[in-house]
Amino acid sequence: MLKLKRDENGNVVVVDGKPVYIHEDGKEAPFDASAAMDTIHNLNGENAERRKANEALVKALNSYSLGEEDGKPVFMDPEVAKKALETVKNLDDKKLVDAGQMETLKMEMNKAFTQKEEDLKKSFKLKEEAYVGEVKKKSDTIFELMVKSQFSNSPTIQDKTILPADIASNYFGKHFVVEGDGPDAKVIGYINGEKIFSRERPGEPAHFEEALSVIIDTYPMKERILKATAGGAGGGGGQGNQNRGGTGKRDESFYKLPAVERLKAIHSGQGKAGGHQG
Repeated sequence: MLKLKRDENGNVVVVDGKPVYIHEDGKEAPFDASAAMDTIHNLNGENAERRKANEALVKALNSYSLGEEDGKPVFMDPEVAKKALETVKNLDDKKLVDAGQMETLKMEMNKAFTQKEEDLKKSFKLKEEAYVGEVKKKSDTIFELMVKSQFSNSPTIQDKTILPADIASNYFGKHFVVEGDGPDAKVIGYINGEKIFSRERPGEPAHFEEALSVIIDTYPMKERILKATAGGAGGGGGQGNQNRGGTGKRDESFYKLPAVERLKAIHSGQGKAGGHQG
């Protein structure tokens, strides 16, 4: 599992504009998201070409179809057919091919072509699955680099919420997708299936921080994750807000919990400053 390299302040280490990742063997290397997107684009193109080649092959096989038998296509073997034509050519025009021999010929041709078709389809399916798996793996890596890494350095998460970056990423990351190829790839926010557009730049998709603010603002339990302000979280002011989840601090035991348990504690209203239960 790749891990982002961070400095002593917890910020992601970037080299030449590329985030540095630590591989399982301990080696460090910057990740070129643009190159990865190009690779995925090329793989998709190769996959499409193989699909076309398979369709062309099936079309070619259909030209040798003799109909159907028991719901399965019956094909003519070119080699067997060639020999049969040579045999017929050498026969006297008045002689006919024995009906029993013709049925045997049909069965042999059908068996040979059916096997060839199955082998071709099996080979194509294995290659297609390999390409799909490789594309998914690269897509997951790109999402890790382009989306999850932004949560780690997000001013919105660090300054306005009590959420650790990993919890914020696991919960709100589902609202973001990477769109575009190569250097044009961008992180776009969605909510309720609709793209989030910028209020500052009408007609353009919102940048990550602006989209994240919109998503958090529509979160039903946002008061439990927002940090308290001088006047109280949500602007209510006074001591009436002291029991809200957004106090901005949590006790030490809260941060020792796994990410999923921390999120459950936030949802249940537990884990407030000095008040985590269990």
